[in-house]
Amino acid sequence: MRCTIAGPGVLIAALAAVAASGCGEGSVTRPIDETRTLDHVRPEQTVPVDTRTRMGLNDAPMGAGAEFRHPPMGGAESPAGAPALAWDLPPGWKELAPTPLRTGNFSVPGHDRLECYVTVLPGGGGGVTANLNRWRKQMGLAEMSDADVAALPRMRPVLGADAPLLLMDGTFKGPGMEKAADGFTMAAIALERGGTAIFVKMVGPSADVRAELDGFKSVCLSLRDSRPSAPAATAPQEASPFSWTAPAGWTEGPAKSMRLVTFIPKDAPGVECYVTVLGGAAGGVEANVNRWRGQLHLAPLSADAIASLPTVPVLGRTARMVEIDGGAAGLTGLVCELGAQTVFVKMTGPMDALRGQRAAFVEFCKSLSQP
Repeated sequence: MRCTIAGPGVLIAALAAVAASGCGEGSVTRPIDETRTLDHVRPEQTVPVDTRTRMGLNDAPMGAGAEFRHPPMGGAESPAGAPALAWDLPPGWKELAPTPLRTGNFSVPGHDRLECYVTVLPGGGGGVTANLNRWRKQMGLAEMSDADVAALPRMRPVLGADAPLLLMDGTFKGPGMEKAADGFTMAAIALERGGTAIFVKMVGPSADVRAELDGFKSVCLSLRDSRPSAPAATAPQEASPFSWTAPAGWTEGPAKSMRLVTFIPKDAPGVECYVTVLGGAAGGVEANVNRWRGQLHLAPLSADAIASLPTVPVLGRTARMVEIDGGAAGLTGLVCELGAQTVFVKMTGPMDALRGQRAAFVEFCKSLSQP
């Protein structure tokens, strides 16, 4: 049989006739000589890798010791129009390079199958309820109504708002996974802010997620929506209009990202004090004080409690100062709102050492000036 069909209009009836005539004994071969011309040339489409490779998954099953990764999707950079986010990592957590649709990627040594990441999507991403239900489906769970979502426990403040916290156990099957993973837990928050959806999600074996749940919450509470302008690597006084006087025994530390300056007190091992400047209100005093408390796994303060915090005169303003006792470690912080920008002074370290540096901290804050 000779058949030349070179266009989108295939002779269905003719092919059916050929198929019928080719069946059974005594069948007759009937040549087809019709030729059609292509309206356009369609390029060959090939996929040179298998499905698991394309989806970013390894070949190992989701059993003990297997690597656990979500497939990459979209572009690696934050989508256009999305806010720039910053965060603080819990002790021991590591930041990984951003991957498609993930603004932030984190790993926890010792929990190799655990992953946590931040996603930012302009346009709302389908809404909070829709995304929570999408994640419940990945865990093999039934959908929630808007009323169910409204009844979820809240985390506050996350970027100045309340965010529903979803914590669920189940059998996890994410996008591109060929096999579901039993005994998994997912923790997630979702919120909309200024037309943008912001998600923080942690998933992995239940024991791993439960062990790092406080760390997950501290990342959520530490989210902030702006970054300071990059300071110069040297001479930080020349990189901003601020100047200061270091207390006796304080030495300047190496330049670090997002810090205007860092000081190390000589006789206080493990203590460091640094200054950060963010544009605008940067979430406000209440949000930042409670973010710091969340980093030490403490409950947020009420607005009245924050209003009663001691004050320190800084840069011609009255700034709130907070001292947070986290047990072994603690934090002393100050928030000075200047309108166009907000100045933060933060000192962290072992509680005993922090108490010994309180007077020096206040002295340093009072010394800040704008020449």
